[in-house]
Amino acid sequence: MNPGALPQAGIGLPLAVRDRTGWSARQKGIIVRFLRRAGSDCREAPASGYRYSLRLDRQDAVIRWTTTDTTSLTIVHEAKTGTVGSAKQQSAHLVQSILEELYSVH
Repeated sequence: MNPGALPQAGIGLPLAVRDRTGWSARQKGIIVRFLRRAGSDCREAPASGYRYSLRLDRQDAVIRWTTTDTTSLTIVHEAKTGTVGSAKQQSAHLVQSILEELYSVH
């Protein structure tokens, strides 16, 4: 299966999002909204029935994100990205980074 074709076909990953950034509810909402617009079905973790978990951690100006397969507890992807700009710009940059990695062909 070509992961790069999933978004083009309107298929997104079901993600249980666990936020440990300390961001406001508004900024968390922006992130979830951007993920949903990209085709992912998102719920706040823990969420039963969701195959993948997305954990967001922040240390200073760096966001570390990890996707885990909840059935095997295997880390699927892990990366870091910086945060700059307004809440909306930070959220857009983070979601872009996540989507590029999740749907890239390795």
